[in-house]
Amino acid sequence: MNERGFFSTADIAAIVGVTTKHVTNTLIPALADQDVHKVSPKRWWVRAKAVHDWLVQRAVQGMRGAIGDPDELALAAGGSSPALERWRQAKAQMAEIDLDRVKSQTLDRGRVHEVFGQVGNLIREVGEQLQRDGHHSCWRRLDQALAGAIRKVEKELAGDAPAEQEKV
Repeated sequence: MNERGFFSTADIAAIVGVTTKHVTNTLIPALADQDVHKVSPKRWWVRAKAVHDWLVQRAVQGMRGAIGDPDELALAAGGSSPALERWRQAKAQMAEIDLDRVKSQTLDRGRVHEVFGQVGNLIREVGEQLQRDGHHSCWRRLDQALAGAIRKVEKELAGDAPAEQEKV
């Protein structure tokens, strides 16, 4: 630290145990302009109090589990570890579980159409029986209700979904 209370990026990197590149890419953008002084393209002076405050903030975030994506942190630090690999595997497993859940809630659009068509045919047969038995007004109402139901199903199933599968 110099006499004005500033650390160099090299000092910060040595204290924290990371590379100067990591300090430059992570710490410098997070600080206010008055806390940072650029000496050269790769060399910065940073106010000691700002470094302290930033480290405290990161520690608090870490306790809350919000320090960021470990992949991003590892890339910024330039490394990997067994713990990071376990985290990546867990993240991939969670993604697979989410995908399986979405797939289980997705119905084949063609099959849905087929089933509704079969239901419509059953209802239509009942309507035809009503008409044969002389219940013309009941038949008309049933036929109108069936036509409305078909329009509703077609409207709901028509959308931006792929032709073969649609979430229902």
